[in-house]
Amino acid sequence: MTWIQIFKNGYMYEMDELGNAISFIDTKQEVNKLTDALKKSKAGKYVLAEPNKPFPTVTAPSGSSATSAAPKAKPFLRLTKTDKINGDGLVELLLSLVKEGKATDSLTIISGQSWAQNFRTADVSRSGSMEPLPEGYWTVGDLEFASGVTGNYNASWGDGLGPVYVELNCTSPTGRGDIGIHLDANQNVAPGTAGCVGIPKAGGDDLTNLKKFVGWFANSAEAPERLVVNWGLGTVETK
Repeated sequence: MTWIQIFKNGYMYEMDELGNAISFIDTKQEVNKLTDALKKSKAGKYVLAEPNKPFPTVTAPSGSSATSAAPKAKPFLRLTKTDKINGDGLVELLLSLVKEGKATDSLTIISGQSWAQNFRTADVSRSGSMEPLPEGYWTVGDLEFASGVTGNYNASWGDGLGPVYVELNCTSPTGRGDIGIHLDANQNVAPGTAGCVGIPKAGGDDLTNLKKFVGWFANSAEAPERLVVNWGLGTVETK
């Protein structure tokens, strides 16, 4: 009888009786929904892998000599708090690009309004609160240019949004929606966001930070597909 081993990054391995991996499936970071479904089912045995446990090597069934290497985890985004508050009264947050377990690049960003800098978990965060996006796991959508042309910054998605938008969706139940990553385009007159990840203006054209962020998506095969928001509230992993 085979059983299932589930990793937090969304990979699910089918294991044989000897503990050898014979196949794997990428659930596209839907591992929380997957485990909830398994707990409610009678489908069979499964085990949640320990944090930082290495992926097993998938071995072909008996009678075949073919093997396949463990899949390489894709880069992801991680958002954490700092202990600094900017001149607009907004907590400075650190958005990092993580590759193979290490932060390779980062940006200082903001979220929410200055009078609503309350950091909550997904289950208690409410629509209309104007607070930062809640702690939890989020899927990262495609990089979208308002101009319709990648690299053309001469159009805008609307007041306060700027030329680039990336949709975010929380994988856990939450009252928050319409959340994304975009330039804090009107920060000179109305700093902050309604809960989105706001990239501050910088550089001669005000787009230096935004262009750096866009560069993280330059290679579609390496573009981040998930965001881990960690406010230190204990609902996500710390690494």
